Amino acid sequence: SLSQPSLSQPSLSQPSLGDASASGEGEGRGHGGGGPGAVAEEEAACALVSGFAEEAERQGQPLTDPEWTALPTLIACRIAVSLCVGAYSSSKDPSNEYLQLTLLPGFKALKRWRDKPAAELEQLLRRAAA
Repeated sequence: SLSQPSLSQPSLSQPSLGDASASGEGEGRGHGGGGPGAVAEEEAACALVSGFAEEAERQGQPLTDPEWTALPTLIACRIAVSLCVGAYSSSKDPSNEYLQLTLLPGFKALKRWRDKPAAELEQLLRRAAA
């Protein structure tokens, strides 16, 4: 289970302007009760993977089954790396409100992504690329 980091900046406890859960918008959206923001995360992942898979296919190197299986975890790793870099950057420049405002939604996005079964995410990505 992913726990929210304990960060001392007060603005991190407030949702960012782009966080749908802040205003209650988007309730019930997402697949399988993913909640607010889940649709946007899935759509972004599907668009990225779809374009990549299409280009790989065009070059005669379609994604293999093990590559498809690894994608949900690799996507989560990419989000985690972005969060680590953002947290580090925020610690070096605490006055940068943009960095602070993007961390909490990023942690929520990672949690929503990891709360879904990897096999379900893999099928979602495969369907988007078909």
